[in-house]
Amino acid sequence: MNKIILGESLSIEKNLSVNGEVLFKGAVGFTGGITGDFLPTLTNTFSLGNTGARWKDLFIGPGTLDIAGPIGFTGKATIGSDADGIVYTKSGFATPFINIGPEILAFDDNKPVATGGWRIGSTGVKGTDSFDLIAQENTPTGVTGTIYSLIRNTGPTGAQGIQGEQGIQGEQGPVGTFLNNIMYVYERVTAGTTANGGITHGISNTPPTFHPRILNTVGYSGIPSASLSMNTVTLPNGNYFIEASVPGHGVNAFISRLSYYTGDTGDTGYTGPNYIYGTFEVSYHDAPTKNSQTRSFIRGSISSNVNNLDFTNITIEQCVETDNNTDGLGHKYNVSYLFDRVFTELKITKLD
Repeated sequence: MNKIILGESLSIEKNLSVNGEVLFKGAVGFTGGITGDFLPTLTNTFSLGNTGARWKDLFIGPGTLDIAGPIGFTGKATIGSDADGIVYTKSGFATPFINIGPEILAFDDNKPVATGGWRIGSTGVKGTDSFDLIAQENTPTGVTGTIYSLIRNTGPTGAQGIQGEQGIQGEQGPVGTFLNNIMYVYERVTAGTTANGGITHGISNTPPTFHPRILNTVGYSGIPSASLSMNTVTLPNGNYFIEASVPGHGVNAFISRLSYYTGDTGDTGYTGPNYIYGTFEVSYHDAPTKNSQTRSFIRGSISSNVNNLDFTNITIEQCVETDNNTDGLGHKYNVSYLFDRVFTELKITKLD
């Protein structure tokens, strides 16, 4: 028998066994259950429902919803539930954003929406400093309010912790090089002698004449090739800062100056003289006591680098208003004091 055609209903009181395909052209209703697997004859071909004919509810489990990945790949997604009804995935979950803590509520337009809680998602441009993960409050009218950064928000600085124990002392560092750039010379009168401070050409020292002060002792020499000879300091090519002072005792007004020449080795002439003037001072002449003594200070810079000259010669000079006999350029006071006297002094600092 190839076909059975019935104009009315077919009722079967017992079991019906069909060894082959069954095709239903109309609606089919089942009041009983299915006692076996419900399998399609071809994989990845047929659909369960469609856009115009949807199943209302799907009840599965305990078990797993298994979703295959794209054709040609072995990856698959699995979705399950734990004993408390919390959904989990085995391989991960990807979504543009996720709402945490909402409720499904219907409002005046009877439109059910997931509202309340927080919406968490990304913002900014991938691969730049603007790319961030943010959280914002989810309301019936949409996300609103303060945007909280979950990645790039450093937050306020916390309280300073307690100070740790002091570590062990490190090794001593190398000796500094500051003194290698300094030369110090001065006019020295040895203890026990009767000499006062002086100039190089006699004692008469009245205006407007400047006379060189005596420089006879090198206190320290850290500038290579620098030297002192005949009250003159010779410096190699370079840039220098000068500090000097000279005393005046009972000479009324007086002033000091730095005099310097620059030149090249072997030249018959020099460039100069050039001057840096010191402070104008007054040491009143009040015979017979003549006990007022003060100093004139010189500060300034000189350079022989401008014309690439080989050397600079320096002297210290002084001009006074009143001669004041033999002690106007620095008073020895009492010969019985057993220590040296320093009158004129000169400090030179090389800057390069």
